[in-house]
Amino acid sequence: MKFRFYVGVDVSKLTLDVALIDSLHSEAIVNTQVSNDRRGIEQLNRWLKDKEGFELSQVLFCMEHTGLYNYPLLHFLTTNQLAVWVENPTHIQRMIGLKRGKNDKVDAMRIAQYAYKNSEQMRLWQPPREAVEKIRHLITELFC
Repeated sequence: MKFRFYVGVDVSKLTLDVALIDSLHSEAIVNTQVSNDRRGIEQLNRWLKDKEGFELSQVLFCMEHTGLYNYPLLHFLTTNQLAVWVENPTHIQRMIGLKRGKNDKVDAMRIAQYAYKNSEQMRLWQPPREAVEKIRHLITELFC
């Protein structure tokens, strides 16, 4: 599957740092930061749609697995049937190699570059069955 746009998302508890690569202009990466909630995700959706030639059907979203913090964005992406690749952070780090400088904006750019360069190896994320998800939430509530 070939995509035109690659979106790298660095997910944290409060924010989503996002980097966008257009494969037609792969040297130009644009960034934004939004809150990690419904309002921020709606803002992100508007920001993406403002990009020239942008179509959601041509996008691969890639993010590291960060547990519960991924859920708001994953819910939005899967509800809209968009391509999502959730990767192990250690795997991304190994593929990128040791790099100096670490912050959320840089991490989002590195995740977008990882998705762009390694898209032939992607495994699209599928949400867990509803029963599994309910059990996971109950366990989280029990131990929090």
